[in-house]
Amino acid sequence: MRSSDRRLHKAPVLVLLIALTLYGCPQPTSPTDDPSETDSAPDSLTYLGSFADHSGALATVASLSLFSTDDAVYAAADGSSASEPSNLVHLSAGSVWGEVDGVPDDDFDSVAALGETVFTSVSDRLAYRENAGSDWVVVDLRGEMMKESILTLAVSNDQLFLGSNVGLFALPVDGIEADAAELSAPIADQSGSVGDLFMSGSTLYGTLDPLGRKNPQSTALFSWNHETESWSYNSDTGLPTPLRSIAALGARVFVGLTDGIAVGDFGGSFVVHTLRHPGMAAGEVSIVRDIEVDAGRVYAASSSGLWYSTDAGESWSVITSGDGLPGDAWHAVVAVGDRVYLACDGLGVAELVWQ
Repeated sequence: MRSSDRRLHKAPVLVLLIALTLYGCPQPTSPTDDPSETDSAPDSLTYLGSFADHSGALATVASLSLFSTDDAVYAAADGSSASEPSNLVHLSAGSVWGEVDGVPDDDFDSVAALGETVFTSVSDRLAYRENAGSDWVVVDLRGEMMKESILTLAVSNDQLFLGSNVGLFALPVDGIEADAAELSAPIADQSGSVGDLFMSGSTLYGTLDPLGRKNPQSTALFSWNHETESWSYNSDTGLPTPLRSIAALGARVFVGLTDGIAVGDFGGSFVVHTLRHPGMAAGEVSIVRDIEVDAGRVYAASSSGLWYSTDAGESWSVITSGDGLPGDAWHAVVAVGDRVYLACDGLGVAELVWQ
């Protein structure tokens, strides 16, 4: 998830935020250290390895925990290990882990980033840090959301979007006050719990649970163009629910399902790809938990491996443990250029590269 065009959300856990600068990747720990020495065909996706463990932190990466900016990949990881405090760490260009002090809350619910600015939320509180040298600022949210939880965050170049169990709210990135922010009403009339968010250009796509559950079981889709302030709602997708994740490439929308991925137009029809490969057991399904779009490619982190498409979802290929991945069940995926990163509880962060 590149934060200018995507999102991050996760269930509340004790977390550790890890930022990895792309120009200083750690030495992979596994099978294919030098992609130039592989026999892969051009434009093939190859597993490089998993990042070295950091006192247990990278080995327990939380679900839906990856997001990225133009020059860094971030992972929210469980810091409950007795040997590792809960704080903010980053990986420098010299491949040395460094800690950043001052994160306001250990148990934050959601995270997003824009450039060097990082946003976190806990219940009805928002915190942000403008850059590595600045202090964290805590913002108490007032208004209709004051007693509601922020379930997910997304950020564009000028707007911070907050999804809660009473709807979708927005704040100007440059106008967040240090003491409080007034959120008087959702930016659309349709209420409910916001499940997943994905920013594509000026349009924000999301999944919605109209029943307002704090653990959303989304049954509807929405889109919001923050330049034209136009809202669209689709509660009759014809897709099996819950709708687990969402992303978009141009006018084409991708929806993660309990059994595969749906591809189609927001207000039109969808084609469901069930995503099967020969290594799957009889009756096994591909639960698509997270979707990423980058450089015209689409990635789906699933329970059966990493699926990807280079033709806007018309056909799909997969990389699994049979190709070197440390496992098949993945919760989150981000891509920046030719690098792809996967995360899952217990498996840490895996790195892949396009040859």
